[in-house]
Amino acid sequence: MKLSNEELIKSATAVFWKKGYSAVGMRELQTALDMRPGSIYHRFKSKDGLFQLVIETYVEDSKSDIEACSTFPDTLAELEKYFVSVTTCPGDLQYQRQCLLVRTLSDMEQLPEAIRQVVVEGMAALKSAFLLVLKNAQQQGNISQEADLNELAAWLQCQFVGLRTQAFVCDDDEQTKRLINRAMSELNSAA
Repeated sequence: MKLSNEELIKSATAVFWKKGYSAVGMRELQTALDMRPGSIYHRFKSKDGLFQLVIETYVEDSKSDIEACSTFPDTLAELEKYFVSVTTCPGDLQYQRQCLLVRTLSDMEQLPEAIRQVVVEGMAALKSAFLLVLKNAQQQGNISQEADLNELAAWLQCQFVGLRTQAFVCDDDEQTKRLINRAMSELNSAA
């Protein structure tokens, strides 16, 4: 049975997310995708091509999830729920607590320029998603009209990356939730 690109990218994402780009070999991709090397190359051109699709898909999905928070009556409360959902994955999915883009940064020197660019653009795309959420929160009266939303979006992205990294290494969901709550409280008081 031939799997869709979406299913293949989902399987490849799990492998790359768990091990990192440079640690994943073709044999692991063959096993995860249930494809022979020739089929992988035919479908995705290379390991790099597949990884680039993985990163692009991850960014699109993450951006969409973050932006969806802005459709709720209390944008910041919804954003807090989102933070909790991505930082408290069950044990077998703990690798997903860490941001895939941040995970990839450790491999930046080994990555082709095209993938490096996708990672950098991905970080910018997520920052723009945070900016959208903050603009909506400002319209809802939860953030001061005088607040520098670009700076707050950069700060929020730093919090997000830090919280995900902490959740990945800590494995204490209650502490993670408290830290998220603290970050959101600081956002409210800073804004």
